[in-house]
Amino acid sequence: FNMMGEIMSGRKVKIMAQGAMIASLFGVLGVINIYTGSIFDIIFAYIMVLGLVYYTYLYDYKAGLSVLAVTFVVLFLVGEIFFTLYASSSLLMGVFYGYCLRNRKSKRFAKYGLMVISAIKNFLIFFLLGGILGINVYQEGLEIYSDIMGVIPGLKNVFTPEITFCLLWLFMFICESYVVRVYSDILIGKMMKRK
Repeated sequence: FNMMGEIMSGRKVKIMAQGAMIASLFGVLGVINIYTGSIFDIIFAYIMVLGLVYYTYLYDYKAGLSVLAVTFVVLFLVGEIFFTLYASSSLLMGVFYGYCLRNRKSKRFAKYGLMVISAIKNFLIFFLLGGILGINVYQEGLEIYSDIMGVIPGLKNVFTPEITFCLLWLFMFICESYVVRVYSDILIGKMMKRK
């Protein structure tokens, strides 16, 4: 029993050490993001999600949630509040999808689950945080609508600004779910071949 306890203890240390390393790498991405004027917000957030999908796939959702919590603290200490909230909430998608892959959940469950998490995340980030930061999401949507109508004026007869706004949000949830699934599958496929 003593030998088994040492093996389990060694495994826990390995999981914690790798989790700490991942959280610190995410912190480095947060610092780089600040020094580059936050132009890589979304790219860095998705890189972090992919890393957490793989980590959760290897060690399960409890380990993934631990890394998410530590990452939130590290990014908060780095100091860019929008990136902290955006990246941390995006990491929930990584934990969820890693859990789905590890436990062989159906593709449909994973796809719709990611869409729901994306919808909640984006609602909280853009509407609640946008209100605090003084960003009018609907006004931004109207500007996108004007840009689209400037390129394809014939769509004005078909799509109102409200319908276009809703379709853009729906499109964002679907695309975000798709990006996380496809790139995670590629990453995990390549990593498993190396083993």
